[in-house]
Formats: sequence, structure tokens, C-alpha cells
Amino acid sequence: MLVQSGIDHRAGQLMACITCALCIDASDDVMERIGKPPGLIDYIALADKERETAGAPPRPIWQHVLRTCKILYTAL
Repeated sequence: MLVQSGIDHRAGQLMACITCALCIDASDDVMERIGKPPGLIDYIALADKERETAGAPPRPIWQHVLRTCKILYTAL
């Protein structure tokens, strides 16, 4: 999907992406207009890429934030 920034996101993750979410908003607007569910383009954690590609639901955000190493680093 080519949006205002001129980046083609169909190629996957790109260095030129500044994570402004314009592509997500534009995609959701188009999907709503054509009667399809939104969420065609969305953020994904790289750790969940294989999981979500296989059709499994994404892990809850708390599992990404509250990892063992982060808790240990905070405690130290």
C-alpha cells in the first residue's frame, strides 16, 4: 500500500518507515468503505511474526512488556 509517505509497505518492514500509522489509518478507512473488517495492516512484534502468520492470535501486550529480563533489570 503506497501512502502519503511514498513507502510501499507490501515489501515488509522498511527503514524509511517512521511508524506514523498513516498506512494503518488509510487501510482501515478503505476496508470500512468496502465493507471488510479493519486490521489488514497493523503493528506486529517481530517475536510474534511466525505465530501470527500461522493464524494464531497475538500474545497479549503484557507478555511483551513484563518479560523476565526486564523485571530483573528493573529490580537491579
